Amino acid sequence: MKSANFLSVFSVLWSVSVLAADIKENKIYHFYQPSCPHCHEAIEYINNRYPKVDMVLVDITQGKKNFDLFSACAGKFKLGNQIGTPLFCMGNHYIMGWSEEQQKQFDQYIKEFEQ
Repeated sequence: MKSANFLSVFSVLWSVSVLAADIKENKIYHFYQPSCPHCHEAIEYINNRYPKVDMVLVDITQGKKNFDLFSACAGKFKLGNQIGTPLFCMGNHYIMGWSEEQQKQFDQYIKEFEQ
């Protein structure tokens, strides 16, 4: 029984590490849920202020792969189980939630991605 548990844990860890490798440092990932009003506020803010930003939008309610990528981002930044949307992975930075403070963080972090 212990070997089955080990294989299960190993399988989960392996899949998360593979997905973490899928998170590219030179891309911005925006994890969102269609029912999240803060997610929509963030999208509107970014579209108005940074219309040319190249951002990967990931609806975490659309399939296991999207949710696993969301989990991998949370794992990359050691966020534990206290994760929510919107969640941005921006190179070596993350932003979770959306308020004036997160807007300021986004404005700061986006400089690394502007061309």
